[in-house]
Amino acid sequence: MARNSYTIYKVDPEKRDELIAELVSKDFEEKGTRRHQDWTSTFYIRLGDDKNPSWFELYRAWIGADDTIPPARSHSAVLLLERNGSSYAVTMGSAFMNVKGYCEPDFGMDLAERIVHSDRIKEKGARFFQSSRNKSVTSFRLNKDFIYDNGESIDSVKAETTDENIFGKTAKFGQSASFSLLQDPSYLPDLIDRLEKELDLEPTFTWPRARKVTSKEQKDALDHQVGSKLLA
Repeated sequence: MARNSYTIYKVDPEKRDELIAELVSKDFEEKGTRRHQDWTSTFYIRLGDDKNPSWFELYRAWIGADDTIPPARSHSAVLLLERNGSSYAVTMGSAFMNVKGYCEPDFGMDLAERIVHSDRIKEKGARFFQSSRNKSVTSFRLNKDFIYDNGESIDSVKAETTDENIFGKTAKFGQSASFSLLQDPSYLPDLIDRLEKELDLEPTFTWPRARKVTSKEQKDALDHQVGSKLLA
């Protein structure tokens, strides 16, 4: 049975309106809105010019039964799911390039530390801060120990999940979370409900990761720590 791919970003609440403005400015057209319990989902599409997109029929419920679409290789689309001030963007085609700058940077990796088996990592992407290398991608044999070097920041992983029925057997995580599922898009609100519940829990393990410091209090505390180390 064919699986459907869903790449999910969590929208920064302070940038939600900017994201909508970005989509409009880049010729994304709002095609339809649906409700699922307390979730609202809105579908935006930008037409290309060459070949039919494989995901078009999957989102027919939002696009409309009688709508036709010109053939196009470079179609892009976003399904925006919203509830009580929280927004999530499911991207198709190259739409991730328009979306990721308005989304929370740690969403995917925060999820990974809660819903994957730490001993079943298939691939990792990393940056280095104490090495001549800048970035690397490493594949692992099943059950091989997951190791990392000093000064290494784990930015992305592909791994087996803790619940295949909910998350699929394997998923990819970085800024976003990418799932391969049997369910159609009507399952997405229920999936995001579960993801939010997982994020409320403590991580089952952690990796070394670079995080953006945004608050002045955090910056001052870190500056103090660095200064103390240098003077020690």
